[in-house]
Amino acid sequence: MLAFGWLTVTADDVAIWQRYPGAAFTLVEGPSLFDGPDDTEYHLGTFELPGAQSCSPCSVSGGVAS
Repeated sequence: MLAFGWLTVTADDVAIWQRYPGAAFTLVEGPSLFDGPDDTEYHLGTFELPGAQSCSPCSVSGGVAS
């Protein structure tokens, strides 16, 4: 639980973080399974790698960064 809601982190998210510890993830708001004043739920979306030459963010497909 964060100050602004819940953050769900998957095994794929952790694998990306382990491989690229400096990656910057986006937060994506999604439907919540919780009910209360801070019931907003987020998950990690696309990510950018530090020093990446490409202008487009990376994404995850089947646990593999592209």
